Amino acid sequence: MTGPGRPRIIPDELILETARRIYREELHLGSTHKIAAAIRLPSQAPGIPQATLFQRFNNADDLFFSAMSPRPIENIVVLLRPISEQINQETIRQASQALLNGPFDQNHILDNLLFLTKAGFRDRTERIELLQLIQQVTTIWEPLAGQLRLPPGEAAQIFISMIFTAAFVQYVTDEEPDVELLVQRLTGAILA
Repeated sequence: MTGPGRPRIIPDELILETARRIYREELHLGSTHKIAAAIRLPSQAPGIPQATLFQRFNNADDLFFSAMSPRPIENIVVLLRPISEQINQETIRQASQALLNGPFDQNHILDNLLFLTKAGFRDRTERIELLQLIQQVTTIWEPLAGQLRLPPGEAAQIFISMIFTAAFVQYVTDEEPDVELLVQRLTGAILA
């Protein structure tokens, strides 16, 4: 057990990153035994005692939620800048591509889906990135409501949901999303 004077040999981030990798490979069915066996430290044999995991995390659920809880999206203001001043087909295209190339990459999509599958929305305080993005877009679009066919909150839900769906389809099919078709559908659904 680590004490105040004894440094941790195994960084928490190494444990969490290994757990994320195992959960992604095996969905949320990855076991703590498999995670402990997969941790690799330079110049040491692979694997750590499973007890080490439970010294850091109370139980398997605590490890899962620590590893898979949605991480904040960095540079969200930069990603959404194209749609913050004007909403048209070109700014929707720019924002869609920024989101699909950034926070909606395959790992983020899978992490959110695994988290939701296990958490089941039982605690509304655990907001996933998708909901945070909808709130951000709603706030951005409130002053531009006259350009929208729907109230800003509903338009934001459609915008983010369609991008999330496109990213998920890309994950499942391994094919690039048709951004032009996505933009066409989005502009038809949300622009006045």
